[in-house]
Amino acid sequence: MLASAGELRIALRGGAGLGGRLEEIRTELERLLQAMCPDRRAATPQDKDGAAAEMRSTLENVLEQVRCAESDFRRTHGREELLLETLEADIRRARLLPLVMLTDSLRRAVRDLAQSLGKMIRYEVDVGQILLDKAVIEALREPLLHLVRNACDHGIETPEERRAAGKSPEGTLRIQAACRGERIHLTIADDGRGICFERVRERLRRSGACQVDVQTLSERELVKYLFEPGFTTVEAGHVSGRGVGLDVVLQTILRLQGSVELESSSPAGTAFVLTVPVTVSTVRILTVFSHGQFFGVPTSSVVSTGRARPEDLREWQGRMVLPLDGRPVPWVTLAEILHVPGSQPLANHRQWPYLLVALEGRHVAVAVDDLEEESEVLLKPVGFPLNSLAGVVGGTIRPDGSVQVVLDVGKLVLGHAELRPPPASPHRAVPRILVVDDSPTARAILRNVFAAAGYAVRTATDGVDALERLRSGPADVVVSDVEMPRLNGFDLTR
Repeated sequence: MLASAGELRIALRGGAGLGGRLEEIRTELERLLQAMCPDRRAATPQDKDGAAAEMRSTLENVLEQVRCAESDFRRTHGREELLLETLEADIRRARLLPLVMLTDSLRRAVRDLAQSLGKMIRYEVDVGQILLDKAVIEALREPLLHLVRNACDHGIETPEERRAAGKSPEGTLRIQAACRGERIHLTIADDGRGICFERVRERLRRSGACQVDVQTLSERELVKYLFEPGFTTVEAGHVSGRGVGLDVVLQTILRLQGSVELESSSPAGTAFVLTVPVTVSTVRILTVFSHGQFFGVPTSSVVSTGRARPEDLREWQGRMVLPLDGRPVPWVTLAEILHVPGSQPLANHRQWPYLLVALEGRHVAVAVDDLEEESEVLLKPVGFPLNSLAGVVGGTIRPDGSVQVVLDVGKLVLGHAELRPPPASPHRAVPRILVVDDSPTARAILRNVFAAAGYAVRTATDGVDALERLRSGPADVVVSDVEMPRLNGFDLTR
């Protein structure tokens, strides 16, 4: 039903163009009538008896009919818009379920974990009457279970350890939720020992996953490694570790157009905050025009919009910046981060519209050629190869029937080389090579050759596996076989 309502909205938006055409016809008729008789009160006797008077009378009659048709169309179109909004709201409400259904279903998991680990854990829930789309509830189940297992196993201490630390022998695991606009902020907090960042540094040092001196990394910089696939700070045999499954949590929440943050971690406890939309069936986007093409940007990722003149921009540390509120904000065009060839510099005779995007505690100004409208659209999945590209959220249909790609601008900006944060250490980074071959022998030989030459080497069994590995971490060079199952070397390269 929601998909059908989305198709109906697309048809309705297409019909909106008729109103624009009626307005153009009315304007042209008014212009013709004005040209025929600039001052209608000063008509000549010849006009009264001639063909000009008859033509003017006919034009006035047609103009009045067009005005009536335009008025009727706008009134009908407005009523249809209102009815469709009501229908969509009813369908979305029918899909909503109380969040407490999900949080209460985790009580048994907490109780069983506490018994198996010999711990005393009190499970508290404060989510009020918050409702979420059924698809969001189902997608949240696995991430919440991961975080609950991490908190019970590695976060909350045993009663003896808690007494020694001056705490109550019973630990507390609390889930809270708050609704802010169209997004839900879900906090999973425990009063356990917190994350041991020295242990994180030691694990990074032993694994070689970090290419800089780990001692120079701040706690905030270390947090991102907790979300790397397979990273853990505990030995095998534990139920979970702070980090085990966090890559699954991150990827799942990102697919929901949400975010995951470590809000706090100390010997007094740890708190993660998940931010997700109320519904994923529709998304509110801002349509932008860049290098001859329309793109959609979810409004949740846009702090504000503005326009900049050429003289507003400055060069700072080798890059263009836009001073805002006394701070230099990096400036980049959408065409640049999409790697569109031949992108034009800012023209001196006009202002350039931009989007102010927030990411990782800082702001970036992304310039576009034009800003169109803000609208709520039905988000549809895109097929290969767009579905494997970082920064592509999905697609929607424009009123003219063309496909409009919806972009995660924040992810695209993070992937832009000129806007990546500078390395924490001046040490030379180890070049990364991904070896892709369906032959185990060939993979082993190539891995040994490149590793002996000083490269950081990863391997993949075919093209599809390679794409998955590249999503989790980039490579400087990909060395690929040609004939492979599922996805061959040529398609992988494309």
